Amino acid sequence: MVTALKKEINELKGELKIFKAAIGNGILALKLKQQAMDVPKPKAFKEARSASEVDNFHWAIEQYFRFYLEYVEDKA
Repeated sequence: MVTALKKEINELKGELKIFKAAIGNGILALKLKQQAMDVPKPKAFKEARSASEVDNFHWAIEQYFRFYLEYVEDKA
């Protein structure tokens, strides 16, 4: 009886290792896919640079990273 339980535990541990590896590969693949997302790009500046345009771009980048971090945490 004890031998049978030990054998079953060892089999389950082996399966658990396989599942952990599969999940780990899935998370790695998810991270690689996320890097392909579009990042906001600044408009081309002409002669005069507007401080409000820079502030708007900075705000857009902050929003992008806030969304990205929440999205990655939700997927993990």
